[in-house]
Amino acid sequence: MPAWVNHATKKGGVGPAIMPTGDYAADLAKIAAYYRSVMPDCLRFERLAASAAALKEAATESLPPSLKERARG
Repeated sequence: MPAWVNHATKKGGVGPAIMPTGDYAADLAKIAAYYRSVMPDCLRFERLAASAAALKEAATESLPPSLKERARG
């Protein structure tokens, strides 16, 4: 369950439960998307989203050509 605190505004919150699916890149992308929605000015979560995208791309590149298009879609 993600939680956040914005020290500048003295606000915080708890997000919805995010259950692991076994797809690390997709799970990381969900977590990054949540944090970016509640703290859009925090660059840490932009980098987290970029890391998730890079992981997904790396995983896609290791697939046989016949499956690459399906994975990207």
